[in-house]
Amino acid sequence: MLKFLRKQKVAKRIFYALAIIIVPSFILWGSATVIRDRNAKGYAGIVFGKKISYDEYRSTLQTWRNQLKIKFGDKANQIEKILDGNQAVWDRLIMRYGIKRMNIRISNDELTNYITSLPFLQKDGVFDPQLYELFLRYSLNTPARIFEEEVRENLKFQKLFNQVTQDIQVTEEEIKNRYIEDNEQIKVKYVCVLYKDVAREVNLTEDELKGYYDKNKTEFTIPIQADLNCIGIDLPQDATEAQKKEASEKMEAARLFLGEGNDLPKAEDKFGLKTQETGFFSLGDPLPGFDNWLPLDFADLFNLKEKEFTDVMQTPRGPYIFQLKEKRLDYTPSFEELKGKIKKILTAEKARELAKTKMDNYYSQITTKIKENSNPDLIKIADSLSLPVKETDLFSRYTAVPEIGAFENFNEAACNLKEGQISEITELPQGYFVVILISQRKPIDEEKFKKEKEAVQQELLRDKKAKVFDEFFASIRSRANPKDFIGPQEKPNSPTKSN
Repeated sequence: MLKFLRKQKVAKRIFYALAIIIVPSFILWGSATVIRDRNAKGYAGIVFGKKISYDEYRSTLQTWRNQLKIKFGDKANQIEKILDGNQAVWDRLIMRYGIKRMNIRISNDELTNYITSLPFLQKDGVFDPQLYELFLRYSLNTPARIFEEEVRENLKFQKLFNQVTQDIQVTEEEIKNRYIEDNEQIKVKYVCVLYKDVAREVNLTEDELKGYYDKNKTEFTIPIQADLNCIGIDLPQDATEAQKKEASEKMEAARLFLGEGNDLPKAEDKFGLKTQETGFFSLGDPLPGFDNWLPLDFADLFNLKEKEFTDVMQTPRGPYIFQLKEKRLDYTPSFEELKGKIKKILTAEKARELAKTKMDNYYSQITTKIKENSNPDLIKIADSLSLPVKETDLFSRYTAVPEIGAFENFNEAACNLKEGQISEITELPQGYFVVILISQRKPIDEEKFKKEKEAVQQELLRDKKAKVFDEFFASIRSRANPKDFIGPQEKPNSPTKSN
């Protein structure tokens, strides 16, 4: 996971430029992007002094998202959260008008050769015009002329990328260093102040809890809650298919009976069932009493009218029917209801503050003692401060650290540590950490490196080319002087027809 994040750390810096030159496999997804809001100016922005219409912005955004899905597959949504989609669109638009100024051209022969070489448009190794027609009609629903111009533009981006990066090379030393960075393992010793340990020192008064409630009570307001009656059959975990079928048929009969105007007490008597009550719960919370169950049609429970029944629903306990007993909106729980939750929140806040104060104090004392001694014994220094020293198992820069977890900031602090130094204070979800020394290094396997060297070289070359192109593109972006009326700096008004 950390290695993936390292690649995305590089990618975040260079992706906008790369994203606009990826030549996709042209297996695109539909659903047009809708720009809900538009600026009163009537257009999305300006690039190289040219107004960009909303239609052009929308189609470019969809192209970017499609490429994201093609490149990253099921990680596309995750990557999109890391990146700024709006910025990526403007970068593609900048490049689109930039290549016009740089006179990058793709001949008809180049375009034809590329399209006819696509494997999915070939039959028995030969381009099939009929497959091409079917592909455009049913896979893309796009006229050939539009599709071919999109391909031409992507080929222009690729040609420009190749021209800018054609002289980039990597050295043997760079390849070896990259492999060491990825694969060398270390053990480190560290000190820490954990929130859970200092939380025992936190004492909160009733006045503090009440004051927090009074100040923040609106944050605890629950938009909607529901209280349900339910009736059903609990099945054993090892229930047979016959038992499940019998229970479902009985509950379907009960639902039919209730649908005829009968109430729950009558259904109890007729079918030998027992009515239960869930108590109030919020939208998105698990259904109380049903093993943290979140049904797929969860929202339907909140759309019930008072005394209305659901159909039979299969729950972790067995088949059940639910009835809305009561619904309440914008409910603010009382102080007594929230007292336990507030205590946890405040304890966590105070523990974090106390842990930071303690670690700052320890850090100051350790660094002072290091300055006083040219050859400091960091273990003795920690012992003198009554700080327990812990040691990790072996880990590499891009793997999780045993008993600590997968945290890039800790790994970076550990792997970059110099002899006789300590790391900066690193905050993790558990508390504050300081790496004090590398206790063991496990070098790379030289034979394995020889086998993997070529793959490392290609990866490193891609990264270097991406960095060079990113720097090149930054100069184009500067000259484009883009004006963005879609982004957060200006809130668009209601939709208007673009100019």
